[in-house]
Amino acid sequence: MRFKSVRIRTLVLMLPLLTLLVVSIMALTYWKMKDALEKEIKVSMSNKLDHSIEAVENDLMTHAKIPEIIARELDILTNKLTKPQYEEIFKKTFATHESSYGGGVYFAPYAYKKDTKFFSTYAYKENGKMKTTDVYSDPKYNYPSHEWYKIGQNTEKSVVFSEAYYDKTLDITMITVTAPFYNKNNQFSGVVTGDIDLSNLKSLISNLKIGETGHAFLLDGKGNFLASPHEEASEWYTRLALSVQ
Repeated sequence: MRFKSVRIRTLVLMLPLLTLLVVSIMALTYWKMKDALEKEIKVSMSNKLDHSIEAVENDLMTHAKIPEIIARELDILTNKLTKPQYEEIFKKTFATHESSYGGGVYFAPYAYKKDTKFFSTYAYKENGKMKTTDVYSDPKYNYPSHEWYKIGQNTEKSVVFSEAYYDKTLDITMITVTAPFYNKNNQFSGVVTGDIDLSNLKSLISNLKIGETGHAFLLDGKGNFLASPHEEASEWYTRLALSVQ
């Protein structure tokens, strides 16, 4: 009887300790599982974001290759092609890339012909079809004075990106990729451009979802918001970004 009493007392004394031990093990297991799950979620989100960024970069680089390749061809051909030939080249080439809005060629003043100051042609998408225009050859427009032209004239790179800007002629906000080309004497002869309609890029970025509540946004080199799923907040974010620069 006494033996049973000692045994019971021992169990009574040990029970809280055993309970505490079990609870501690359960808590430790929970936190380890929680930590592992959080790490797994972070890795998954990071991988998804990296994949999305890579997809955007690849799309931009694919677009940039179009004017760059044409510019390298013009290094050889320079002013040997006619306007209809240029129109056909640009219509066919830019129709192949979904994100590209259009592109064109802009010769330096008198580089195409000695009696022709401005020579250009531009192909663009409208209602699913490619169209061309020479509106940029108008002396009033004076394309050499525009930033997208000057960045090509003043670079040693094969291709450069402009900041986002509004094109009054086309009535869209765009980013221009500019590739300079040169004559046989390595003199600057003009630029080939490729334009991306910013609304297409906005749609791509705004549709990216990071986890349950996260989202992606795109900034230009000056800290201005180019794309965000919350358009109404973009101006406020832009002002904030600029205020801390």
